[in-house]
Amino acid sequence: MKKFGSAYDGVYPDYSRVSRRTALRAGAAGLTAFALAAAGFGQHSTTAQDATPDAPPPSDTMPDLTAVAPLPLTGERLATFEAYIAAKLAEMGIPGASVAVVQGGAVAFLQGFGVREIDRPDPITADTLLRIGSVTKSFSSLLSATLIDAGWLGWETPLVDLLPGFAIADADLTPRLTVSDAFSASTGLPRRDWEIILDPDKLTPELVVASMVTLPLTAPYGEQFQYNNQMVATGGFAAAVADGGSPDDLGRAYAITLRERVLDPIGMPRSTLSLTDVVADDDHATPHAQNLAGSFHSLSPLEDNAWIVPVAPTGGLWSSAREMASYVQTELGRGVAPDGVRVVSAANLERTWQPGVAFPAPPPGGPAITATLAQHYALGWISGAFAGSGWFRTAAPPSASRPRSPSCRRGTSASWC
Repeated sequence: MKKFGSAYDGVYPDYSRVSRRTALRAGAAGLTAFALAAAGFGQHSTTAQDATPDAPPPSDTMPDLTAVAPLPLTGERLATFEAYIAAKLAEMGIPGASVAVVQGGAVAFLQGFGVREIDRPDPITADTLLRIGSVTKSFSSLLSATLIDAGWLGWETPLVDLLPGFAIADADLTPRLTVSDAFSASTGLPRRDWEIILDPDKLTPELVVASMVTLPLTAPYGEQFQYNNQMVATGGFAAAVADGGSPDDLGRAYAITLRERVLDPIGMPRSTLSLTDVVADDDHATPHAQNLAGSFHSLSPLEDNAWIVPVAPTGGLWSSAREMASYVQTELGRGVAPDGVRVVSAANLERTWQPGVAFPAPPPGGPAITATLAQHYALGWISGAFAGSGWFRTAAPPSASRPRSPSCRRGTSASWC
């Protein structure tokens, strides 16, 4: 069994309690991601338990659930599950969440909780659009996989073959960096989000790619996990150019290619990178942030959107629990969408899950399970193990120097960060 979702606090979550701080990072759709589960990835196993769906038992006593059959989410178990979600939202001060559960390849639960904007009555539904944040990275690696199937590029295609203006500070390493490297978090480039967040109005996708040469290299190639959004964005834009997009209009090229190769084939017509489309939709959530006094307030969607546009392949997609459930079904179906259409070959999809660079050891003092939950980074996925089963998720790792960007602090519309 493989389980897909978002961890509330990056690489090393504490599953004994979801704190207010980590809830702000995950936001409303984070609960959606955390609830996404499946009862079989080529096996007949699940982590479903007959007990109340509360926090997992202590890490050192976690049983091996590899051969445990899934239990239906009905009756008293369903009522307990719904009450648990509502209670956690109240505890963490999150205005709303949209939750989907995929079990046995089918959608077993789909429901909205709370409201789209604080102090307003409009309810969150299963179709409410929320930004899915860093889960977009897995869409970008999936997009690349579809283009490899089509013969337009390979995992080892040099990025400079697609984006001639691309360069990093090491002139010898530049021509060696490939499409797979862009999603691997191991190129030697550190996290440098402030360059994007502080002055986004002056950035374009083309300028982001051109600016890569100014970023320092702080680790040897392929040896250390370092999360760099500019590099992932470059990978997504390179894929779009491989599909015939203009290198002079990378944002539009990526949006078109993602729509044609991934979103439409999976059956995600409302999922979008366009804030204009989101605002025009009657069912979308509003971004929120917490002020210095600890109170939530809504944010301007335009202001909140500005910094993500130049690096859209890293976190720009908006979606709903219903359409994200279709995405999970496609991943669990090894590339086959819910309607039976093959979106990507199993071989190239599985390449995006292949463990790559190892994570550093978790901070001391935490539960032992954290070391198994996040063992390696794949291509837009974090891989590890949980209760005897494989575990994959997409999330941004914690860092002492990590910027508190808008996408990591919203209460509603914040997502999967």
